[in-house]
Amino acid sequence: MVARIPTDMGTRQMAIAVFEHLERAGDTGMTMDELADALNVRYTKLSTLSGEWQRANVIAKSYTEPKRTTRIGGRAQVFVLVPGTTRGEMIRAVLSR
Repeated sequence: MVARIPTDMGTRQMAIAVFEHLERAGDTGMTMDELADALNVRYTKLSTLSGEWQRANVIAKSYTEPKRTTRIGGRAQVFVLVPGTTRGEMIRAVLSR
């Protein structure tokens, strides 16, 4: 098992990275667990921001992708970018709180 190395990723950098990952994932989307693994950040840090992004309507739950199994066996909602969302909107959603 590979040790997780903490990353000191600021909010702005995290918003950009999440945007890029969700943009690449397209309609397949990603769970917050998958994003946390991909970005090497704690799930709790990311899930806090996900609420801000949902309230700002820049990410949304996917209703075409079924929930996915997490690493601990739970079921996780899949998120996608809202069509037309820009990188700037993603950043502003978490910096304006």
